[in-house]
Amino acid sequence: MIVCGVLHEDDCPALLKTDWKYCPLCGRKTAAVKINSDTFTLTSLQESRITLQLRHEGFADIDGSVETADSALSLTSSPYFSLAPDRRVASIALTAGRIDKEQYALILLVTQNQRRDGGNADLVWRRQSELREPKRLRLIPTLPGRLEIQETLLLFSRATRERTLTLRNSGSTPLDVTLESLPVEYVLKEGSERRQIPPLGTITMLLGSVENRPAAGRREVILRCNGEDQTVSLLRLPERRSPLNPPRFVVGVDFGTRNTSVVIRDLRGDGTSLSLSFVSDVREPTCMYFSTVTRRVYFGDEAYAEQQNDGPARGVLVERLKEYLTGEKEPFFDSAKAYGFPNLENFKVNNLLALYMRDWKELIDADLDQRTQGSGAEVFYVFSVPVLDDTGAGDGPLYRLHTERMRKALRDAGFPADDPERFSFVKEPAAAALHFLIGKAFHPEVNARVAKMMKTQNAQLAQGIPLLIIDSGGGTTDVMLGNAM
Repeated sequence: MIVCGVLHEDDCPALLKTDWKYCPLCGRKTAAVKINSDTFTLTSLQESRITLQLRHEGFADIDGSVETADSALSLTSSPYFSLAPDRRVASIALTAGRIDKEQYALILLVTQNQRRDGGNADLVWRRQSELREPKRLRLIPTLPGRLEIQETLLLFSRATRERTLTLRNSGSTPLDVTLESLPVEYVLKEGSERRQIPPLGTITMLLGSVENRPAAGRREVILRCNGEDQTVSLLRLPERRSPLNPPRFVVGVDFGTRNTSVVIRDLRGDGTSLSLSFVSDVREPTCMYFSTVTRRVYFGDEAYAEQQNDGPARGVLVERLKEYLTGEKEPFFDSAKAYGFPNLENFKVNNLLALYMRDWKELIDADLDQRTQGSGAEVFYVFSVPVLDDTGAGDGPLYRLHTERMRKALRDAGFPADDPERFSFVKEPAAAALHFLIGKAFHPEVNARVAKMMKTQNAQLAQGIPLLIIDSGGGTTDVMLGNAM
């Protein structure tokens, strides 16, 4: 015996006997159709055939059909079935389309059932179709093993000598990973160099710095998987500067699409003022010229002057480098090849940017040397960058790509780009806002200009006042909305 509501998944309380064909309360057959399994594993990005197994439950014969309610599935066999106590299993063939991630598809299970005709006292039974609730089938693609590195940058310091590298396999097949290369300043403390990550599994590798303290700077771990290399950066932080010994100079660099400016602030000499002095000219064109006549490279205004002296089509003019930091174009490579320049790798965007920044580094060093009369001083460098697609957390892919390529070029040019005690990026509109706010605090002329702008004699920037900053340059326009704090 079985309860009708249990058989048909509803609330009918009738207790059915094995020799009954119909329920005396609800009028349905004492039979139901169930699906053996609703989860199917498919071949990724290929059409896959699946077999839907239907199971008979109950005491009476029952027939019906299967209908697809989703474009992800199509029938490849007859949709009709007939089940009985002596034929308890039926199969329906379906084809699933190409999928690359887990999803669900709907089918409709229609059974030919009978219900009592309430208007007939003789309990005449009539045949009718019963449409059950749509059934969800879970489709899981068989994805090849794919390596995901949860931490692409591991920071070490005097206090933090060990860090855990976490590797995940996001595919549905096992994945072999090899620690191909590890810098000599670091050791693998736990785990083996060759590991297998199970489907959707995770493994860890414990890395440690050696006892004699590796030099500060960025190193790379190389992991090989499926014949391809992936890298993880290891960064040893330098010893923190004592607050009793702050940097003397702050060098600000505005690397623009059309022009670049560099200013130096002497914290010891300027005090709290915003008086700044410029390196070289107030503004220098962001360009280089490689002459086929002199076989030399020229920067800024000299680049345009030398190009004019050489005449048309006598060299490679490099402009608007900033625009190419978020893409894969190499716009100067073919021109250099056509002019017969050797060492064509030097004409790739990353190397050109490093060369351009190296020229600025020499100018800055010469200026600082003159200011300190060769005695040297602590310097902090700030480079402005566009906002691009960053939302404030530094996680926008274009912003991350731009700053990573900038950092590498600056490192190659001799700037301490990996030392947070001596280097940082600042978003261009944020730099403009800070200059305005600090200027408002310390400069009467700025205060007067703001007062006039706000049409108030004693205008004040109170806590929380909204500010709209628009930074329109030669290649990008950034807009930032913030509050005065």
